[in-house]
Amino acid sequence: MNTEKLKVLFEKSDDKYADSQKIGTTYQTMYNIIYKGSICKVDLLQKIASFYKVPVGYFFDEESISSNEDITNELNIAYQEINKLKKEIELLRLGKRGSTKVVVELDVDDDEFIKMGLKDKVIQVLSK
Repeated sequence: MNTEKLKVLFEKSDDKYADSQKIGTTYQTMYNIIYKGSICKVDLLQKIASFYKVPVGYFFDEESISSNEDITNELNIAYQEINKLKKEIELLRLGKRGSTKVVVELDVDDDEFIKMGLKDKVIQVLSK
């Protein structure tokens, strides 16, 4: 196991004790693995990899963490896709704009209904 890679990740921490606890171990255990060469159990190594969001193989020189350039390229591709989808959504919204059906229910007596001037309009709508 390449403890140097673990050391680099661990040293970036502002609170090594809290991070150790989040991983599911103690600071002393992490210290012993990194600085004293203690053996790291597989389940703990999996927790460490999960916490740092790297594959387990990263600690065995099988894989490396993506460079900033790789991450930037992936983000740019994602932003382009998001913008494309936003445009598609806007086009769909524009295409579906039309009249909107509104139903209003009023509780009025006949006199109020006539005073509101709605009698003729309701008759026109009903006759259509």
